[in-house]
Amino acid sequence: MKLSKLPGQNNLEIPKNWNDIKTYKLIEKLGWFNFINQGLPIVNPIAKKINNQLEKIVRELSENQDFLEISLPRIYSNSIMEKSGKMDLFADEIITLGNGLEKYSLSATTEEIFIEYLKQDNISYRQLPTKLFKIQDAFRNVKRTKGIIKSIQFSGCDFMSLNQDIGDYLSSLNEFKLIMEEYFKLLNLKYIVDVSSDSTKIEYFFEDSEGEKLGSSSIIGIESKLKETDKYSSLAMGYSVTPNKEQNLKFKDSNNNLINPVIGSFGVGLQKIFYAIVDQNRDELGINFPSPVRPFEFSIIPIDVNNDEVMHFSEQMYTMIKSRGINVYLDDRDKYLSKKGSLSDFMGVPYKIIIGKNEVLINKPQIKSRGGDIINTNLESLLEEIKYGN
Repeated sequence: MKLSKLPGQNNLEIPKNWNDIKTYKLIEKLGWFNFINQGLPIVNPIAKKINNQLEKIVRELSENQDFLEISLPRIYSNSIMEKSGKMDLFADEIITLGNGLEKYSLSATTEEIFIEYLKQDNISYRQLPTKLFKIQDAFRNVKRTKGIIKSIQFSGCDFMSLNQDIGDYLSSLNEFKLIMEEYFKLLNLKYIVDVSSDSTKIEYFFEDSEGEKLGSSSIIGIESKLKETDKYSSLAMGYSVTPNKEQNLKFKDSNNNLINPVIGSFGVGLQKIFYAIVDQNRDELGINFPSPVRPFEFSIIPIDVNNDEVMHFSEQMYTMIKSRGINVYLDDRDKYLSKKGSLSDFMGVPYKIIIGKNEVLINKPQIKSRGGDIINTNLESLLEEIKYGN
C-alpha cells in the first residue's frame, strides 16, 4: 500500500488529544469506518485488511470444526419471516423494500432462511449433525446509530447446526465454544462468558464503557454473573431454536419416522470484534494490534520524497518486502519524518524502515522499532523471522 494513494488523506493525521477520544469516535476520525450515510459504513483499505484477517481466522477455525460455509441472499421474502412469527416480533427492526418489492426485506436474522434452505431436502439422520456457517452483512432498522458499535448494516459470522437430539446439539454448541475461545485467544481479547444452568445457552461479553448495564440477565436470558454496576457489550452467543409448525422442518430417523430436529443458532459480531480489539489495545503510542490482524509489519519511510535516489531505493525495498508476502506500506507522502514515524507507531507497525541519502550511499536502510529504538538485526533475518513466525 502506498499512503499517497489512499483516499481520505486528512484521516492520516493523528487526531489531537486522541487518547481522550472514545474508541468508536476514534475509529471514525481515522477514516477506518466512514459513515457518509448514517449507520451504513464504508470500510477503508486499512480497516479492510484487518477485517479480511478477522474473516480468514474465523473461517479457518470454523472449518476445523467441520462447519461448512455457504452464502445466503441479503434479501428474502417476508413470507419466510412470517412463518417463523418474527415478522411481527421484530417489525420495528426489519427493513422492508419498496418500488414493487414490498414483499421482500433486507436480511436481519439468519435462522429463518437457514431453515427454509434445509427443509428443501429429505433429511436423513445419517446427514446429522449438519453444520453450516456464513460470513456476511446483515441489516436492521436501528433508530439511534452509534458508529461501528450500532449501525444499520453490520458484519457477522452466523452458524446453524441441525441435530438429532439435545446431546448432538450440546456437542455443536461446544464446538462453537471452542471456535470462539480460540478466536478470542488468537486476538488477545479479554472476555467474560455466561452459560445457562442447563448448559444450552452461552454468551460472551467484554467490558465496554459504551456498553450497557445488563443487570442479572443477559441478552438471551441467562442468569448472569456480570457485575450489575459495570457496562458490557455482547460479542457472541449461542442458543437452541425450535421450528414451528409453519416452518415444518423434520428429518427421518433410523425407523423412517419424521422427527423434529434440535437446531443450534450461534453467531459472532465481527464489527464488534474490530471495535473490541481497538478498544483493548490502545496504548501510549496508538493501537498495538495483535499480530494475527495487524495491518502492517513494516512501514517504509523515505526522508525526502523529492530525491529520486531515495525514492528508487524505497520503492525497491517496498517491492522486495511485498514479494515475500509480508504486509508493508510505503509512506510516500511529502510530510516530516516525525509525522510519518508517529503514524507508523500509531497503527501498531512493529518496524520502520527509514531511508535517506546516507542509507542509499551505504546501501543499507535504518530499521527502528515501534517507539524508536534502533534495530541492529539484519533486514533479511528479520523478514525471515516474520514470515515464518519464529
